[in-house]
Amino acid sequence: EMLPVKLLLSMTAAKQYVPFGAAAEVIAMLLAFELLQDAANDGNTEAMYMLAQYYDPLSPLPHGSVEQDPCLAREWYMRASEGGLAKASLACDELKNYIARKAAEGDRKAQNILSYW
Repeated sequence: EMLPVKLLLSMTAAKQYVPFGAAAEVIAMLLAFELLQDAANDGNTEAMYMLAQYYDPLSPLPHGSVEQDPCLAREWYMRASEGGLAKASLACDELKNYIARKAAEGDRKAQNILSYW
């Protein structure tokens, strides 16, 4: 019987319900990502921060199949910061500095992103 995503509390918990191996890692990551989205949408600032990490090109965490997107990272960092999570504000500042450096190097996409920051 398939358990609802909301019952899976973490990637570790997700791994208990899928087979071992590379496919299990992918499935567990997708389940964890879904759980984070649910929690972030419910107002959990730590989940917002972790979700931002999936999108942040500076994050050392595994991104899985989630495409890095500085705009979405910024959005989730800002929401977490507005909810009172100080480390989200710091991460957002680091991301902005990275985008500013890329823009200064002539990266058009970075220039565009920075213009909307």
